[in-house]
Amino acid sequence: MNTLVEHTSYTAKAGYIWRKRYDKNTLSIALQTKDVVEASRRSASMTMRFMQLELLKIEFGAVREALKSYRDEIIRNEKLKILQALVAGTGSQEAPQGTISPQATQSSNVNDRIAQIVLQGELEQADVHSLEEAKSTYFDAHTGDFIGAWTVKTIKDYSSCIDRFIVWCAACSIVSVESVTKENLVSFKQYMDEQGLAPNTKQKILTRLGSMFKFIVEVKEWRDKNPITGLMYKKVSVVHKKEEVTPAQFNAAMEQSATRNDLQTSWAMHLFYHCGLRVSELSQLTKADYREIEGIKCISINNDNGKTVKNESSIRNIPLNEALLALGAWEDKPVMKYGDNRTMDRVSRAFKLIGLKRSTHCFRHSLSNRLRDTNATDSIRAYILGHTQANMTDRVYVTRDPLIQMKVALDMTGIV
Repeated sequence: MNTLVEHTSYTAKAGYIWRKRYDKNTLSIALQTKDVVEASRRSASMTMRFMQLELLKIEFGAVREALKSYRDEIIRNEKLKILQALVAGTGSQEAPQGTISPQATQSSNVNDRIAQIVLQGELEQADVHSLEEAKSTYFDAHTGDFIGAWTVKTIKDYSSCIDRFIVWCAACSIVSVESVTKENLVSFKQYMDEQGLAPNTKQKILTRLGSMFKFIVEVKEWRDKNPITGLMYKKVSVVHKKEEVTPAQFNAAMEQSATRNDLQTSWAMHLFYHCGLRVSELSQLTKADYREIEGIKCISINNDNGKTVKNESSIRNIPLNEALLALGAWEDKPVMKYGDNRTMDRVSRAFKLIGLKRSTHCFRHSLSNRLRDTNATDSIRAYILGHTQANMTDRVYVTRDPLIQMKVALDMTGIV
């Protein structure tokens, strides 16, 4: 039976059931309530949690177990709030008006005593902390309006890593942060190995988890020891060889009618090739970011109007080389209608048409190599690509914004 509560159905026997399609199946999680207000609140929380888990692209069964565990966490927290409110109010209520019989008073005292015993037991059982609570507390300590607070990208990065562990724990019936053991972490590492995750990805996940558990041990004191200690991967290296986009490969991809006739993909390919932009930089580009500085037409990578950048070194001005100017980049001032994922997918498809596997990051590797071939200094190369400077001397030199030298170097790399 359909209900007014979004993403739920209702039966007289089971009450409200939260439902959502995932991986060609339907997730069905009983909300364990027949109250419409309570169901609405729980359904909204379940939906938000599902949207977070959906990004991990994990198997159906693991998502279902994670959501059931999260449902239990919601109910537990609701119950604790009620219990704590009752305990806080014990003995502080005013005596009711009117005459009360001795029998009613005795019955009331007995019921109050039973309730207190039950409450005490519930609160003693609650002296553990769920992994969701640990994550929430850890994030609260690092987000907000203060210097050094995490950016949106950092929050998303940490959340993705920690959520993967929480989902695995839910599938293994590990419900509290106190119950996680080293043996559990060893098993989790084996699970990541079986999933075929890249070495750097696995190391990053363990690093994020280690940081959270360190906070739990040293700040919250919910545990005595960090279970991650001593379990990091040794000698992590990049498995995949860095590929570049050679001039011949770029021309071959651009000659494909499907690429050439798609204006968005065509401009994206040219801007990646000639400017070495990150995909997030390209997707945030506006027409106002095409600026003339000291007589040189540039693209400005900035954090104006709420835009995000990877780090301070990412903020820079990149001269448009002669190849881009000849294509009409200054007149058209191309900006992307696509988001990051769609842009990456379009670029990948363009190279698949010529039998190659290339990503948007390959353009940055390619431009770095072509700049090196022009004998451009490390500072010029780093400034164009938005890399952090290797030493203070380089950084001081770069901040003088040598646009003319950058323009010369980029003109030489633009010959295809």
